Amino acid sequence: HLHRWIGIGGAFDGSEREELGGGVVLVGKQYYSNGNRGVIFTAELVTPDAPRKRVAVKELLHEKVMKPGKTYMGGALESEARWLREMNPLGIGPLLLHADATRVVMEFIEGQRL
Repeated sequence: HLHRWIGIGGAFDGSEREELGGGVVLVGKQYYSNGNRGVIFTAELVTPDAPRKRVAVKELLHEKVMKPGKTYMGGALESEARWLREMNPLGIGPLLLHADATRVVMEFIEGQRL
């Protein structure tokens, strides 16, 4: 289903930029992994007042490319962002850096892929 996602514009190569507002930009977005309902990308987060930072960008799959038997979960990204906002002050989870209706941007935590 990933190839169908890319075909409808869900992914792009590392040469593009995505403006998040307030001078914050995602650059070099690259596919990292996917699940049943979402896709994870890595990118560099560029802000006016901080060094570049490698981040994870989670986006929901378009409902037309979801695996058979899976259902679209409207509000899933908002829910994930809400939980990260609540848990981050306790030192739990990756640091939430940006969230909107189409994506959640969080710090990328290096580790062994399972």
